[in-house]
Amino acid sequence: MTQFEKNEINLPLTERKGKALQAESISETSIRELVYAFYDRIQKHPNLGPVFSERIPDWTPHLEKMCTFWSSATMRTGRYSGRPLPVHRGIPDLSAELYHEWLDLFYQTTSEVFTESDAAIFNAMATRMAQNMVHALDLGELRIPKGSGLDRA
Repeated sequence: MTQFEKNEINLPLTERKGKALQAESISETSIRELVYAFYDRIQKHPNLGPVFSERIPDWTPHLEKMCTFWSSATMRTGRYSGRPLPVHRGIPDLSAELYHEWLDLFYQTTSEVFTESDAAIFNAMATRMAQNMVHALDLGELRIPKGSGLDRA
């Protein structure tokens, strides 16, 4: 049985505490700024907004969970525990194109909040996670927007 069949995606950057990545502008405050700005854009997006708003009646817990997630991923705080694949597997209207749009908005937001090198860290992580989700959910081929950070991470 594969990790995808078990509804698991191992995100080693978020699974345990450890040494934080070398970063210039990443802090709990900047992560919070990223998460809140990004999901504000998501809510206003014509394609992504409805997917989220149909499932998130109260945004505060989701935003806090995302702050915890990105803190764990980038600062290695070890605070996040979750299993994102089962949640996403339960969304019938997901598509590779929606993940592309999600990444495009994410890249735009990281470029406004972080230095170029720190934005590349977030973008590379987000791109890898999106690739894993698209593969696990059998959604086809993910078009990766320009600015993925994969060449820098």
